[in-house]
Amino acid sequence: MHGHVHFFESISFKSKHPVSLVLGNAGSSNEGAIPQVLPPGAVLYVGAEVEDYAATADFGFATMDRVDAPVNGGWLLTEYTTLGLPVFQCAISGGKSRCSKVSAWATKEK
Repeated sequence: MHGHVHFFESISFKSKHPVSLVLGNAGSSNEGAIPQVLPPGAVLYVGAEVEDYAATADFGFATMDRVDAPVNGGWLLTEYTTLGLPVFQCAISGGKSRCSKVSAWATKEK
């Protein structure tokens, strides 16, 4: 988990690299625009091909709840807007994450 860069990002890799979470969008000025989608086959560094990606540069916060999962237990990360509306839900288990947009995304604050 990282927080120095000022946005939210979840990256899961096809390789055995662990999921990377950036939770830095709750405080000071955000970084600005970041990609909403990465191109297929994106490689962030040698041997680290992206399998799942979710990101936002909007201000917000996240919670992580422990859940039952088939591999080593798991977590459900929910990213919210500053108004408390869910943006993404990410199922995290076995070093991998799978994120999906939540329908409240359409009502995101401007």
